[in-house]
Amino acid sequence: RQQAGDRDYESNFLIQLVAITSDRRATAEALHEQYKPPFPVEDVLAWPGFLFGEPKEIAEQVREHRDRFGFTYLTVLEPAMADFAKVIEHLK
Repeated sequence: RQQAGDRDYESNFLIQLVAITSDRRATAEALHEQYKPPFPVEDVLAWPGFLFGEPKEIAEQVREHRDRFGFTYLTVLEPAMADFAKVIEHLK
């Protein structure tokens, strides 16, 4: 953003996983256990490419990531589209 100065720019981010769940932490822990990444579960929960929670909660995560990182649009991987579709109405 700083390097763009007064120029308009677009910033895209790829959403890799959307999981509609009432227990964000348990879902992140299961993913962490499955793939065993070299970082803690908290990083899985914080990563903007993974969205966990109820649709309204995920919409809030998208807004927070947009404000923090400056994304102007998102790309959602096809396998995650069915769950992300439930979020869209909460992004209005």
